[in-house]
Amino acid sequence: MRTAFHKRPLAPRLQYGHWIRAAIALIGMGFLAIAQDVRAASVPIVFHAEGGPLRTSACLDVVELRSEDDFSGEGHALRDVMAAFKSQDREALLALSDPGRGRDPERFDQQAEAFFGQFKTVELIGVKRAFAFDGFVLFFGELRYKERTLFAPFVFAYGEDGSLGFLPYRTEELTYVLMKDWFNALRTSEPSPLCGDSGAKSATHRVALSPELDVREQGQSPSHLMLTGAPIDKPGPLSDLVERVSSTVGEMKSQLSAGDFKEFAKHLTPEGGGRLTEWYTVAPESEQERYRGFVIDQQPFFLFDASPLVVVYTRTPEGMVQVMYFTSNHNGELLWTNSSHVTVADRIFKKGPLYNASLQEKPFSGIAVK
Repeated sequence: MRTAFHKRPLAPRLQYGHWIRAAIALIGMGFLAIAQDVRAASVPIVFHAEGGPLRTSACLDVVELRSEDDFSGEGHALRDVMAAFKSQDREALLALSDPGRGRDPERFDQQAEAFFGQFKTVELIGVKRAFAFDGFVLFFGELRYKERTLFAPFVFAYGEDGSLGFLPYRTEELTYVLMKDWFNALRTSEPSPLCGDSGAKSATHRVALSPELDVREQGQSPSHLMLTGAPIDKPGPLSDLVERVSSTVGEMKSQLSAGDFKEFAKHLTPEGGGRLTEWYTVAPESEQERYRGFVIDQQPFFLFDASPLVVVYTRTPEGMVQVMYFTSNHNGELLWTNSSHVTVADRIFKKGPLYNASLQEKPFSGIAVK
């Protein structure tokens, strides 16, 4: 597949972790170019549970760009941006930035100064990995700072004409956030492993999380989230998991109905249970009753097995669809996770194309793998 890398200079974008806040600079041009040879890849979704990030078996299908030792093609564009950093050339950096998402005057100046201040003592050794997805190109650069090796993501976006521009400040497009989380959340010295072939082979559902992005004219295909799921009433291979979920939810409802909030709270993660108990013990009776009714009314109808995460879709008697997350404790018991904790996972499961698919007459049939 031919990419559009050669059309326009690229530029990197750093994520700010403690390892990159040191004074960083570019002192060489030992880059690895990314060839136009590509292959499919699946990146695991990271779920930010209250107790910490979890690598799940839900995978985002993207395109991995293979690297080679010579510095050609799109590498020239990357070199141009790095040269702008090294020379602290604001105008050159502005010209290389994405016109729509990289030239806000205030934000650009702030980030440009940060880049210029950082890029003084670090050498970019090469590109560890690179991916294309949904109008973005994401390079994971390998940096050398004194005796340390660091890794940082550098992000570019396709323009309407297929050219690529630098993103000097953060973007909140969902699939980019998911790729960034994969790189940051579980990384020690480099990104965590990709998904294996088994996940893709067992997937029952496939959904584009950014369907509004028209990237086909640029020689790309949209990324897709691959999931394994089943309806509660016809679980098939997931029957054991469905039984565990049904039993857990049934106990939660029974305990709330009996007014045994202490036992109910044991079905939540320690962090979530603690917060909920603090609120519940001081809440007016009317609020307590409303909460009990909210939980008791939930009727699970579909789940996705994204081990160690279980995503359960429920429906109220009025037809309102809700989502509950479950993870297992050390005893293998399912715990309601993130009961009052908002994370990027909500943008995947509680809104957008996947949530819309839950509202279909036959839930999720429109995204089922044929």
